[in-house]
Amino acid sequence: MRRRRTDMWLGLWTLLFVGGSAALAYFHPFPGLLEKRSDAIALRITDVDGRLRVDWDTKNELIRKAQGATLEVEDGGVLNRYPVEPKTLRAGGFDYIRKTPEVLLTLTLFHDGKPGALATVRSIGPVQAQAAAAPPPLPQPSRSEQRRGRRR
Repeated sequence: MRRRRTDMWLGLWTLLFVGGSAALAYFHPFPGLLEKRSDAIALRITDVDGRLRVDWDTKNELIRKAQGATLEVEDGGVLNRYPVEPKTLRAGGFDYIRKTPEVLLTLTLFHDGKPGALATVRSIGPVQAQAAAAPPPLPQPSRSEQRRGRRR
């Protein structure tokens, strides 16, 4: 049985690919490619009765070096942006009272006035109903007006 010419080239390119991959794995020409990134911000979220507590690691180098941050909150399709002071970043968290069941929080850190690292967390859960409902409005006293007629 005679082999076709394309089979030979296919085998040669396969060997070159496997050899090149082995050389890259051995010599590590891109050292940061396989290493775990330490420049990530991990957000933790806790929901208690509709109050979201968002926390992060204050020892994270990005948090310590940040000169401020912006918090974007998408709550029920409405997007709001809030500035976050460095003091709040160093404190390690904040509270947010949800208005709808689905909330998306994005924290963007700033360094030298430029946005840098960001972290996003989504919370899906029920909104706690208010325990004490507002009392119904009091009825207005009725006025009896006499337009015509006599007083007795």
